[in-house]
Parts: sequence; C-alpha cells; structure tokens
Amino acid sequence: MEYDEVISLGSRCQTAYQIRRLTGKTQAQVFDWMIAPHRGVVKAIETNFSDFMQLENLKRGVSASDEFKYRHIEDASYGILYQHEFLNSASLEEDYQRIKSKYDFLIGRWNETMRSESKVLFIRQAVGGFHPAIDEPEIGEQEAQELVHAISGAYPALDFRLLLLTPQARTPLRTEKYDVLTMEQPNPWDWRGDLDVWGEWLPQALASAALEEPRRQQPSHEPATQA
Repeated sequence: MEYDEVISLGSRCQTAYQIRRLTGKTQAQVFDWMIAPHRGVVKAIETNFSDFMQLENLKRGVSASDEFKYRHIEDASYGILYQHEFLNSASLEEDYQRIKSKYDFLIGRWNETMRSESKVLFIRQAVGGFHPAIDEPEIGEQEAQELVHAISGAYPALDFRLLLLTPQARTPLRTEKYDVLTMEQPNPWDWRGDLDVWGEWLPQALASAALEEPRRQQPSHEPATQA
C-alpha cells in the first residue's frame, strides 16, 4: 500500500465502512460516523475544529423523505448531523461529556496524523440528496479545490491526495491532488454502497493508479444490514 493512512472525510458512514472493509484499517477517525456537509468539513479543517460539538450548538431534529425518516442531533455551527450519538439519552446533557471526550480524542488523533510524515489518502462522498436535512451541491472542481486549499493551508507539510465521489454523472476530473468520479448508489439503496464498485476503485486509488469509470454498476449480492 502506497498510503500510510486512508481517512474518511464523510459525508456519511458508507465511506468509513468501505475503508475498513477493503483496507483492514479499523482505527476510528473524526468524520467516520456522521453526516458531514462540505462546508462543515472545510470549516473544521480551517479552524482546527474550533467550537466543534459545543453543547449550546447542539439540537435534536427529525427529517424525512418519501423513503426514510431520520432522527439526528445537529451541530448548528458546522451543519453536521449525528445519527448515532445521544439518541438514547434522556437529554443532551446526560451523555454530552462522554461523547464530547470521544470526539476530542479523535480530533487529537487527527491532528497527530496531519502533522506527521504520513502519506494520506482522503476519501469523501457528496451528500448528494442522500439526506433530506442537507441541501448541498455535488462535488465538482470548486469543492475539490476548496478541500485541497483547506488541507494544504492547515497542514502545509502533509503529503496527501483526495478521492472525491459524487452521484451526479460527470466527466471524471484528475489532477495532481485529486480525482473526482461518479459513484451512483445501488438500487435498491444500501447504506454500504455498491460493494463491487468500491472493491474496484479503492485498490486502484491506493496504488495511485488512474481510476476508470466502471462499465456497469449492479447491486451487490451480499445481504444488507441496517446502519
């Protein structure tokens, strides 16, 4: 493997799941298990997570689409949604310190990696209509450049590359610092994504090979489980 670390930048749990499945890396990272919009990720990197998960910025919410209903906790400062935290708590205050301590630890791990000599592959998927509470554009050249600028500005010595995946059909973009590719979600929908396409692309990305659009995307035959 050419990269020392493979790190999810969101926007959902699928990215972290596939990194673990295909690389064997199980060490948690800060953006793994949340819904993280583009602006929230950029802000976190540029501000070193200033005011991240402050109690006064957290609020409960429910959002719904025709197919899904979600309960979540929103960090209003970042637009980040937590779907796995606090939901069994009688109040936000009840479990806040424990959960905040966990994210403080993950932020410390993030900073240690960012300031190391590691070679890092970041992977991010667009929200792309996946979550009804978040309205944000697909990943394109502008979003890719904003992420490169944020990471390079915050960690100028870091050796990194971005693999950015968007459900909107587009011509692939490849530069020295990033690939932007179309990755459609399977139908019927599976929170894990298309296992076959992930299994094709991620090994190529790890080898720094030129990624090619798959000829055809088909639902996986592996049984789905709920995230």
